[in-house]
Formats: sequence, structure tokens, C-alpha cells
Amino acid sequence: MLRVADLESVLASLPFATTAQSDGVAAFEAPAGVPLGLVEARGEEFDLDHVVLGLLDPESATRELVAMGFERRADGSLAVGDRYVRVARGGAADGARPLLNHLALLVDDARWIQDKAEGAGLEIDDVKDAKNTFAVFLRGPEGVRIEYVEHKPGFALV
Repeated sequence: MLRVADLESVLASLPFATTAQSDGVAAFEAPAGVPLGLVEARGEEFDLDHVVLGLLDPESATRELVAMGFERRADGSLAVGDRYVRVARGGAADGARPLLNHLALLVDDARWIQDKAEGAGLEIDDVKDAKNTFAVFLRGPEGVRIEYVEHKPGFALV
């Protein structure tokens, strides 16, 4: 789900049809059949609103994500800063791994996350110390990797 500043103008510019829903979401199917949606949030222009993970065991997955630092919200979703993750019943697109195979979260201190994860006995899948970033990957529910990435001073995409 993406946040946009002016939902009507964005919808008018799309080269394909959307299905407006009563909850203010304009839903559509992106290339490769990926379901996407747009919601209006004044001042935002194509910013992430939330992610839905389709997993076989949502209850177990939610418990695992809470253990990884996600906060459970009253509506059953999981808070990540001012964004959220909803875990729904679903399955892997190809039978081997989920369509979304990792979720990256920008953090101020990925080494602190690494220390907390090690102390909690969580599985650290990988650590990447690159020129511009430092990232810690935890193995999450049903193979979805959770990446905690920190931008180093002077971070640049080029």
C-alpha cells in the first residue's frame, strides 16, 4: 500500500483500471500480479503506508515478528515506526519461498539490533558491512528475512 498526496489525480493518470474500495483504498494489480493499493495522505507523494505478508500461519508469524521488535497494534497489525505490517493467511507464490522474501527497515543503529538479536537467541541470517550501509538480516517467519539497515555517514545511492 502506497500513500499519495492526491488520490484522484494519481488515479486519473494511471494507464490501467483500479478498484476503489469503501475504506479509501484504490486497489489494483501491478505487473506480475502483485496486488497494490493507494491511500490518500496529504503531504505524502508515493510513500510506503503498509505491507501485507501472506503466510501460512499468521498467528505464529505475528509472534515471531513481535519477538523481533515489531509492536502489536490493537487491530492485530504490527507497528514499524509510523508504518505497519499486516500478516494474513496466504502461501508462497512458487511453493518454495514467499513472493516477498525480505522486508528492509531503516534503523539508526543496526549493530544495536544485532546485539539485541544475539542476546534474544534470534537467528541472524547474514550481516553486510558495505561502503554506504551496515545491515543485519534476521530469519523471520516462514523464510521471510527481516533486514535492519543503517545508512553510514555520507550515504549516497551512487
